[in-house]
Amino acid sequence: MNDVIRYFLLVITGLVSLNAMGQQFSHQGPPARIVELYTSEGCSSCPPADRSLSKLTAAPGLWQDVIPLAFHVDYWNWLGWKDRFSKAEFSARQRALSANGNVRSVYTPGWVVDGAEWRGWFKGQGLPRQKSQPAPELTIDLTNNQATVTFAKTGNWQANFALLGFNLQTAIKSGENRGKNLAHDFVVLDFQQQVREQSVWQFTIPVELLNNQKLAVVSWITRPERFRPVQTVAGWLEK
Repeated sequence: MNDVIRYFLLVITGLVSLNAMGQQFSHQGPPARIVELYTSEGCSSCPPADRSLSKLTAAPGLWQDVIPLAFHVDYWNWLGWKDRFSKAEFSARQRALSANGNVRSVYTPGWVVDGAEWRGWFKGQGLPRQKSQPAPELTIDLTNNQATVTFAKTGNWQANFALLGFNLQTAIKSGENRGKNLAHDFVVLDFQQQVREQSVWQFTIPVELLNNQKLAVVSWITRPERFRPVQTVAGWLEK
């Protein structure tokens, strides 16, 4: 099949799937905890952390109380295995956390909760609970592959938007995890940010990503160039 035809078939399939499930997600009150895991398929220490993150798919407060995200970094790619989920921008985000003083150094597996480094996982501790102030409603409206994010409070805000993938499997052929079959959840497939002195933002989801079988969308509001969430919203995409 011609590659161009194949691409347009993927586009059409994705649009049809999303058209069938026009959805809205909203949340108000205290924000959920944003749990970021910086990980890599090339890191032998990362699979246990990935498994811990995957357990949160069954968390009673998923999306309302806790929102996990797995950012696959690219700085392990030259050590024998290229992580197909890795992006330079995710490595840059982790470095920005370090430059801003939110984490002490850049490493994997690296945990960040509400913009602050969390090393409790290495000691077998549960996720910390941050004291957060209630915030106005944050909403995601999906139409086709367009997401409209609305925050019920004016000001200079940064909107963060992510598409997450689940039940993703990789057979590792080389590198530190050679011979392992790795399973991933909460994988950040697409990540976008916008800063505006308004309360409405528009994001376009790459259509080809919508063909994954299990997906979720996430948005959270921060001050520009900051990492602590002011408000959050997330939910499963229906197919």
